[in-house]
Amino acid sequence: MATTFRIVLTELATAFVSAKRTSNGEKYYRIKDDPPTWLRGTNLMHEIHSAVDGSDPRLPDDWIYEATASAADSLRDHGVENSDDAREALHEVADSLVDVYNSARLAWLASNLRNAELVDEACNELGCDADADVCTRVGLGQYLAYTRILEAVIAAVETEANERDEQEGAA
Repeated sequence: MATTFRIVLTELATAFVSAKRTSNGEKYYRIKDDPPTWLRGTNLMHEIHSAVDGSDPRLPDDWIYEATASAADSLRDHGVENSDDAREALHEVADSLVDVYNSARLAWLASNLRNAELVDEACNELGCDADADVCTRVGLGQYLAYTRILEAVIAAVETEANERDEQEGAA
């Protein structure tokens, strides 16, 4: 039987849908119209945006929505059963989500001015070789963003799973 954490993670992973903008046909991700009950009326996406950018988050940001959907999917596909498993897999999952192609990394960098701040932060926090090229540095920035998104996803799923377990125990 699946753990409550895994059930909630699956609910989050399947709560996103891709859609197309009517103005230009561009694809984006959003939370579906009928999400799981625990996601209705929550500030989850605001919390995730804040986790990435700090106290002054960009809202809304298509990349963060897509990255959150990918993060939840990847944790689920990784087979995590609880928050400890998820935290253990966090760095491996974050690394697997970073764009491999330099053109995609540069497109991410150009998609929002705040991404340059993430690159600088990542180089300061994670360390950067003095010889590292721009694309390597951008990859570190993206890795930092994914790490923060994954941490926020794990925390949200853990909170909801714990609430359900407590309700079940009280029943």
